[in-house]
Amino acid sequence: MSIGDKIKGLRTGKGMSQAELAEKLNVSRQAVTKWENDNGTPEVESLIAIADLFEISVDALVKDGAPVFSSAIQYDIETAKDFEFELTPCRSVTLEGHDSEKVRIEMTSDTIADLDSDLKASIDDSRRNMNVKIRRKNDLTDSDCRENLTVRILLPRKYIGRIELETDVSDLHLRSFSTKDIEFGGSANTITLKDVHGQAEMDVRSDCTFLVYDLDGSLEINQVDRSSVVKIPKDVGFRPVNAGRKCDLDVSKKLSSSDKSEDIIELNGMKSSLRIEALK
Repeated sequence: MSIGDKIKGLRTGKGMSQAELAEKLNVSRQAVTKWENDNGTPEVESLIAIADLFEISVDALVKDGAPVFSSAIQYDIETAKDFEFELTPCRSVTLEGHDSEKVRIEMTSDTIADLDSDLKASIDDSRRNMNVKIRRKNDLTDSDCRENLTVRILLPRKYIGRIELETDVSDLHLRSFSTKDIEFGGSANTITLKDVHGQAEMDVRSDCTFLVYDLDGSLEINQVDRSSVVKIPKDVGFRPVNAGRKCDLDVSKKLSSSDKSEDIIELNGMKSSLRIEALK
Protein backbone atom coordinates (compact mmCIF):
# COMPACT_ATOMS: atom_id res chain seq x y z
CA MET A 1 0.00 0.00 0.00
CA SER A 2 1.45 3.37 -1.04
CA ILE A 3 1.69 6.45 1.19
CA GLY A 4 -1.00 8.05 -0.94
CA ASP A 5 -3.37 5.11 -0.42
CA LYS A 6 -2.70 5.22 3.33
CA ILE A 7 -3.42 8.95 3.56
CA LYS A 8 -6.63 8.53 1.57
CA GLY A 9 -7.73 5.57 3.70
CA LEU A 10 -7.11 7.46 6.94
CA ARG A 11 -8.89 10.55 5.65
CA THR A 12 -11.99 8.75 4.36
CA GLY A 13 -12.11 6.62 7.51
CA LYS A 14 -12.68 9.82 9.48
CA GLY A 15 -15.24 11.12 7.00
CA MET A 16 -12.93 14.00 6.14
CA SER A 17 -12.74 15.80 2.78
CA GLN A 18 -9.45 16.66 1.11
CA ALA A 19 -10.10 20.33 1.88
CA GLU A 20 -10.70 19.57 5.57
CA LEU A 21 -7.49 17.55 5.80
CA ALA A 22 -5.56 20.30 4.02
CA GLU A 23 -6.84 22.89 6.50
CA LYS A 24 -5.79 20.78 9.49
CA LEU A 25 -2.31 20.30 8.00
CA ASN A 26 -1.99 23.92 6.85
CA VAL A 27 -1.34 22.89 3.24
CA SER A 28 -3.31 23.34 0.00
CA ARG A 29 -6.03 20.94 -1.12
CA GLN A 30 -3.97 20.45 -4.29
CA ALA A 31 -1.10 19.13 -2.14
CA VAL A 32 -3.39 16.50 -0.57
CA THR A 33 -4.65 15.49 -4.02
CA LYS A 34 -1.06 15.17 -5.23
CA TRP A 35 -0.12 12.95 -2.28
CA GLU A 36 -3.15 10.68 -2.64
CA ASN A 37 -2.50 10.23 -6.36
CA ASP A 38 1.13 9.32 -5.58
CA ASN A 39 2.36 12.26 -7.64
CA GLY A 40 4.39 13.54 -4.71
CA THR A 41 5.42 12.74 -1.13
CA PRO A 42 4.71 14.93 1.93
CA GLU A 43 7.62 16.80 3.47
CA VAL A 44 8.89 15.49 6.82
CA GLU A 45 6.91 18.13 8.75
CA SER A 46 3.70 17.08 7.00
CA LEU A 47 4.40 13.38 7.59
CA ILE A 48 4.75 14.04 11.31
CA ALA A 49 1.57 16.16 11.33
CA ILE A 50 -0.36 13.43 9.50
CA ALA A 51 0.88 10.76 11.91
CA ASP A 52 -0.08 12.90 14.93
CA LEU A 53 -3.51 13.72 13.49
CA PHE A 54 -4.41 10.07 12.86
CA GLU A 55 -2.70 8.66 15.98
CA ILE A 56 -0.28 6.39 14.10
CA SER A 57 3.50 6.16 13.83
CA VAL A 58 5.45 7.77 11.01
CA ASP A 59 6.92 4.31 10.30
CA ALA A 60 3.43 2.90 9.75
CA LEU A 61 2.77 5.72 7.30
CA VAL A 62 5.92 5.46 5.20
CA LYS A 63 7.18 1.89 5.57
CA ASP A 64 6.47 -0.57 2.75
CA GLY A 65 4.33 -3.48 3.85
CA ALA A 66 2.82 -1.52 6.75
CA PRO A 67 -0.76 -0.80 5.64
CA VAL A 68 -3.14 1.31 7.70
CA PHE A 69 -6.72 0.14 8.06
CA SER A 70 -9.51 2.18 9.63
CA SER A 71 -13.15 2.04 10.67
CA ALA A 72 -15.43 4.64 12.27
CA ILE A 73 -18.94 4.96 13.66
CA GLN A 74 -20.73 7.99 15.03
CA TYR A 75 -23.86 8.60 17.07
CA ASP A 76 -25.88 11.77 17.67
CA ILE A 77 -26.84 12.81 21.20
CA GLU A 78 -28.91 15.75 22.40
CA THR A 79 -28.48 15.82 26.16
CA ALA A 80 -25.84 15.43 28.87
CA LYS A 81 -24.90 11.83 29.68
CA ASP A 82 -22.64 9.69 31.81
CA PHE A 83 -20.40 7.57 29.59
CA GLU A 84 -19.11 4.07 30.26
CA PHE A 85 -16.50 2.51 27.97
CA GLU A 86 -15.43 -1.15 28.02
CA LEU A 87 -12.71 -1.76 25.44
CA THR A 88 -10.68 -4.73 24.32
CA PRO A 89 -6.93 -4.32 25.01
CA CYS A 90 -5.40 -1.64 22.76
CA ARG A 91 -2.05 -0.22 21.81
CA SER A 92 -3.37 3.32 22.21
CA VAL A 93 -6.63 4.91 23.38
CA THR A 94 -7.47 8.60 23.06
CA LEU A 95 -10.51 10.11 24.78
CA GLU A 96 -11.03 13.65 23.54
CA GLY A 97 -13.68 16.36 23.75
CA HIS A 98 -14.87 18.18 20.64
CA ASP A 99 -17.51 20.76 19.67
CA SER A 100 -19.79 18.47 17.64
CA GLU A 101 -22.95 16.85 19.04
CA LYS A 102 -21.79 13.44 17.83
CA VAL A 103 -20.03 10.63 19.66
CA ARG A 104 -17.45 9.34 17.19
CA ILE A 105 -15.45 6.12 17.58
CA GLU A 106 -12.45 5.64 15.31
CA MET A 107 -10.39 2.44 15.09
CA THR A 108 -7.14 2.11 13.13
CA SER A 109 -4.58 -0.66 12.79
CA ASP A 110 -1.38 -1.39 10.87
CA THR A 111 -2.19 -5.08 10.58
CA ILE A 112 -5.87 -5.82 11.36
CA ALA A 113 -7.30 -5.55 7.85
CA ASP A 114 -10.98 -6.28 8.48
CA LEU A 115 -11.76 -4.12 11.51
CA ASP A 116 -15.52 -4.19 10.88
CA SER A 117 -15.60 -8.00 10.96
CA ASP A 118 -12.98 -8.69 13.63
CA LEU A 119 -14.14 -6.05 16.11
CA LYS A 120 -17.65 -5.20 17.26
CA ALA A 121 -18.42 -1.71 18.56
CA SER A 122 -21.80 -1.51 20.30
CA ILE A 123 -23.63 1.44 21.84
CA ASP A 124 -26.33 1.08 24.50
CA ASP A 125 -27.98 4.47 24.93
CA SER A 126 -30.51 5.54 27.55
CA ARG A 127 -31.74 8.96 28.59
CA ARG A 128 -28.90 9.64 31.04
CA ASN A 129 -26.28 7.00 30.26
CA MET A 130 -24.38 5.64 27.29
CA ASN A 131 -22.44 2.37 27.39
CA VAL A 132 -19.91 1.75 24.61
CA LYS A 133 -18.20 -1.61 24.17
CA ILE A 134 -15.54 -2.73 21.72
CA ARG A 135 -15.06 -6.49 21.65
CA ARG A 136 -12.87 -8.71 19.48
CA LYS A 137 -14.41 -11.42 17.28
CA ASN A 138 -13.41 -14.35 15.10
CA ASP A 139 -9.77 -15.40 15.59
CA LEU A 140 -8.52 -12.01 16.75
CA THR A 141 -6.65 -12.27 20.08
CA ASP A 142 -6.05 -9.88 22.96
CA SER A 143 -2.40 -9.84 21.96
CA ASP A 144 -3.30 -8.79 18.39
CA CYS A 145 -5.34 -5.87 19.73
CA ARG A 146 -2.80 -4.85 22.36
CA GLU A 147 -0.05 -4.64 19.75
CA ASN A 148 -1.94 -3.33 16.72
CA LEU A 149 -5.18 -1.52 17.62
CA THR A 150 -5.58 2.23 18.12
CA VAL A 151 -8.91 3.67 19.32
CA ARG A 152 -9.89 7.34 19.34
CA ILE A 153 -13.18 8.41 20.93
CA LEU A 154 -14.53 11.94 20.43
CA LEU A 155 -17.17 13.18 22.89
CA PRO A 156 -19.34 16.33 22.71
CA ARG A 157 -17.84 18.62 25.37
CA LYS A 158 -21.17 20.18 26.36
CA TYR A 159 -22.79 16.79 27.03
CA ILE A 160 -20.12 15.11 29.17
CA GLY A 161 -21.20 14.14 32.68
CA ARG A 162 -19.16 11.36 34.29
CA ILE A 163 -16.83 9.00 32.43
CA GLU A 164 -15.80 5.41 33.24
CA LEU A 165 -13.18 3.66 31.11
CA GLU A 166 -11.99 0.06 31.43
CA THR A 167 -9.22 -1.34 29.23
CA ASP A 168 -5.63 -2.53 29.14
CA VAL A 169 -3.56 -0.17 27.02
CA SER A 170 0.01 0.86 26.36
CA ASP A 171 -0.72 4.59 25.97
CA LEU A 172 -3.83 6.40 27.21
CA HIS A 173 -4.47 10.01 26.16
CA LEU A 174 -7.12 12.14 27.90
CA ARG A 175 -7.58 15.65 26.58
CA SER A 176 -9.79 18.68 26.03
CA PHE A 177 -12.84 18.08 28.23
CA SER A 178 -14.45 18.89 31.56
CA THR A 179 -16.13 16.22 33.66
CA LYS A 180 -17.54 15.73 37.13
CA ASP A 181 -15.43 12.59 37.44
CA ILE A 182 -13.42 10.35 35.15
CA GLU A 183 -12.53 6.88 36.38
CA PHE A 184 -10.02 4.60 34.68
CA GLY A 185 -9.55 0.95 35.53
CA GLY A 186 -6.92 -1.27 33.91
CA SER A 187 -3.25 -1.34 33.05
CA ALA A 188 -1.32 1.38 31.21
CA ASN A 189 2.32 2.20 30.59
CA THR A 190 1.71 5.92 30.03
CA ILE A 191 -1.31 8.11 30.81
CA THR A 192 -1.35 11.65 29.42
CA LEU A 193 -3.72 14.33 30.73
CA LYS A 194 -3.97 17.64 28.89
CA ASP A 195 -6.70 20.26 29.29
CA VAL A 196 -8.73 17.91 31.51
CA HIS A 197 -10.88 19.60 34.17
CA GLY A 198 -12.43 17.77 37.12
CA GLN A 199 -11.66 14.77 39.28
CA ALA A 200 -9.59 11.98 37.70
CA GLU A 201 -9.46 8.62 39.52
CA MET A 202 -6.85 6.25 38.11
CA ASP A 203 -7.08 2.63 39.34
CA VAL A 204 -3.98 1.36 37.55
CA ARG A 205 -2.82 -2.24 37.85
CA SER A 206 0.66 -1.57 36.42
CA ASP A 207 3.65 0.69 36.98
CA CYS A 208 2.76 3.85 35.09
CA THR A 209 4.11 7.23 34.01
CA PHE A 210 1.56 10.05 34.20
CA LEU A 211 2.24 13.07 31.97
CA VAL A 212 0.15 15.90 33.44
CA TYR A 213 0.33 19.10 31.36
CA ASP A 214 -2.07 21.07 33.55
CA LEU A 215 -4.16 20.41 36.64
CA ASP A 216 -7.65 21.74 37.38
CA GLY A 217 -9.18 19.50 40.03
CA SER A 218 -7.56 16.33 41.31
CA LEU A 219 -5.56 13.36 40.13
CA GLU A 220 -6.12 10.37 42.43
CA ILE A 221 -3.90 7.34 41.82
CA ASN A 222 -4.90 4.02 43.37
CA GLN A 223 -2.32 1.21 43.18
CA VAL A 224 -1.29 -1.90 45.05
CA ASP A 225 2.40 -2.88 45.21
CA ARG A 226 3.33 -0.62 42.28
CA SER A 227 5.82 2.15 41.55
CA SER A 228 4.78 5.07 39.34
CA VAL A 229 5.83 8.57 38.32
CA VAL A 230 3.88 11.79 37.77
CA LYS A 231 5.54 14.41 35.57
CA ILE A 232 4.10 17.90 35.77
CA PRO A 233 5.27 21.39 34.64
CA LYS A 234 7.27 23.33 37.21
CA ASP A 235 4.81 26.23 37.28
CA VAL A 236 1.66 24.15 37.91
CA GLY A 237 0.64 24.34 41.55
CA PHE A 238 -0.73 21.31 43.41
CA ARG A 239 -1.12 19.79 46.85
CA PRO A 240 0.46 16.32 47.31
CA VAL A 241 -1.52 13.90 49.50
CA ASN A 242 -0.42 10.46 50.65
CA ALA A 243 -3.64 8.66 51.63
CA GLY A 244 -2.36 5.14 51.02
CA ARG A 245 -1.39 2.41 53.41
CA LYS A 246 2.36 1.78 53.63
CA CYS A 247 2.84 4.04 50.59
CA ASP A 248 5.71 6.41 49.77
CA LEU A 249 5.14 9.78 48.10
CA ASP A 250 8.18 11.77 46.97
CA VAL A 251 7.95 15.28 45.49
CA SER A 252 10.76 17.06 43.66
CA LYS A 253 11.81 20.32 45.31
CA LYS A 254 11.74 21.96 41.87
CA LEU A 255 7.94 21.83 41.77
CA SER A 256 5.27 24.27 42.95
CA SER A 257 3.69 22.06 45.61
CA SER A 258 1.71 23.77 48.37
CA ASP A 259 -0.48 22.60 51.23
CA LYS A 260 -2.90 25.43 50.36
CA SER A 261 -3.54 24.48 46.73
CA GLU A 262 -7.06 23.34 45.80
CA ASP A 263 -5.66 21.10 43.03
CA ILE A 264 -4.53 17.73 44.37
CA ILE A 265 -2.31 14.82 43.40
CA GLU A 266 -3.19 11.98 45.74
CA LEU A 267 -1.73 8.51 46.19
CA ASN A 268 -4.10 5.81 47.45
CA GLY A 269 -3.83 2.05 47.71
CA MET A 270 -1.24 -0.04 49.52
CA LYS A 271 2.52 -0.73 49.44
CA SER A 272 3.07 1.58 46.47
CA SER A 273 5.38 4.48 45.70
CA LEU A 274 4.84 7.63 43.68
CA ARG A 275 7.47 10.10 42.54
CA ILE A 276 6.28 13.55 41.37
CA GLU A 277 8.87 15.33 39.23
CA ALA A 278 9.24 18.11 36.69
CA LEU A 279 7.97 17.62 33.16
CA LYS A 280 10.68 18.58 30.67
